[in-house]
Amino acid sequence: MRYFIYYPRTKSVKRVDIEDDTRVQDVIGMVKRKFGLRTDVDEQGKTTIVLNYNGCDLKPTWSLTDLGIPAGAIIRCLYRAKKKPNVYVHCEFNNNQILEIFDNTITINSTIGDIRKKISDRIGIPLSTFYLESQDNGRQRLYDRMKLFQCNLKLEDHVYVKVWPGYEEFLNACMKGFPKKYSRDDLVRHYQLQIALYIAAFYGRINNIHL
Repeated sequence: MRYFIYYPRTKSVKRVDIEDDTRVQDVIGMVKRKFGLRTDVDEQGKTTIVLNYNGCDLKPTWSLTDLGIPAGAIIRCLYRAKKKPNVYVHCEFNNNQILEIFDNTITINSTIGDIRKKISDRIGIPLSTFYLESQDNGRQRLYDRMKLFQCNLKLEDHVYVKVWPGYEEFLNACMKGFPKKYSRDDLVRHYQLQIALYIAAFYGRINNIHL
């Protein structure tokens, strides 16, 4: 497929030829070389390069052909202000994945409970399975009724998701759609089934749950 990339800063157009499975991030790499752009972020780290088609910024992981953009279309190459996350969330149970939470409703007066709900809505694990810690003077347990400023936290700070001991592998398996064997204890098994169903519903994998 052939597309044309328009770069407003120099008012120039470059042609790019791509394969069917080429992602936007790959095209950005081509664009940087063709227009002689050294990096995707400026010296202050406040802007980033994006591709824009019909007024919509294209996410780096998207495929141009999957988006149905016709061959010969003109795609704009733009600089965008790089917004910082309101909160960084470290999911140590999930290969130390770092989530970036963008939510303008988060302020220093937000409670830890508010933050936990947003994390649950983002990664799909029940509130009953995890709590949060900060790294202030080691690891400090954060409680739902506490506000960020009461925990010596500010916007753009880091919090850490901690799951109950022994549930790391179980949660990871559920998130991947293959929950491991349940406990033989009736009460524990019932709780694990609730967790598995909650996560399966979030990820649309109800058929993978064997009761």
